[in-house]
Amino acid sequence: MSHMSHGAGSSSASRPPAGPIAVIGASRGTGLQCVLYLAKRKLPCRAVARDPAACEKAVSAALSPALQQYVTYVRADVTKPKTLSPAVRGCAGAIFAATAPAGGRLPF
Repeated sequence: MSHMSHGAGSSSASRPPAGPIAVIGASRGTGLQCVLYLAKRKLPCRAVARDPAACEKAVSAALSPALQQYVTYVRADVTKPKTLSPAVRGCAGAIFAATAPAGGRLPF
């Protein structure tokens, strides 16, 4: 993933990112709100979730079909780190909004 500069004299501020923005933890809460925010601004995003079908259901309930086209879905689990790299490959950036369930532990 590359760093996007938006400083003075930078023309990248007016261009959309080169790839989608990955939102890790996109099924609910802050992650879901990030997905909705990006899609409403017609910015491509990749919703990364343990249950992409549940995520898609939540997004579909909140966005018109015209805006849903800006969202793609992929399965990954932060408790299984090897699933994350493939999930964000090709993305211009990532928003990490995943939370652990009560009593949950990360594998490190």
